[in-house]
Amino acid sequence: MICWKTPVWRWIGLLIAAVIIVKDQLIKWFIIVKIFQQHNPNFGAWLHSVDDQFTVAPIKVTSFFNLVMVWNKGVSFGMLQTNHTQMQYILSGVAVAIAIGFFVWLWIEPRPMNALSVGLIMGGALANVMDRLRFGAVADFFDFHIMGRHWPAFNVADAAIVIGVTLMFIHTVFFPHREVHHHDHD
Repeated sequence: MICWKTPVWRWIGLLIAAVIIVKDQLIKWFIIVKIFQQHNPNFGAWLHSVDDQFTVAPIKVTSFFNLVMVWNKGVSFGMLQTNHTQMQYILSGVAVAIAIGFFVWLWIEPRPMNALSVGLIMGGALANVMDRLRFGAVADFFDFHIMGRHWPAFNVADAAIVIGVTLMFIHTVFFPHREVHHHDHD
């Protein structure tokens, strides 16, 4: 049960999830509409079909960073790519189920740092679900590279998931007994 006696870090975890969702969607809107659509006259029609045939030229930002337009029909960083028409719904359903599991975890997690990490993961998962339901795929566009090798394109939601998992791993492995508060659960 949600009540105001709930430790503040749980509310902060929910706030972090909400901020990630809003930030991810606003940045995607800005990059898709204000950058790519303005530089590509046929982009608007392509955007609504998520057709892989339309190619958008990368926009060089620095010597190691480009903006690219990639529709990810798989999971994070392009793994499990498929053109199966029902996959967007299957992956969305799995992501929502995982997010619900993370919500429960957030509400019972006794360690503040892990609760905040769960908020990052949950927000990233739900932000990508929004893309899948709206476009049929997730919009990825950050392209980091060095010496001809490119990291798979990603977005803010993907970064939040990776940061959340990394922080949780570090905190759990290196600080397993810190911040555990014993109190009555609401």
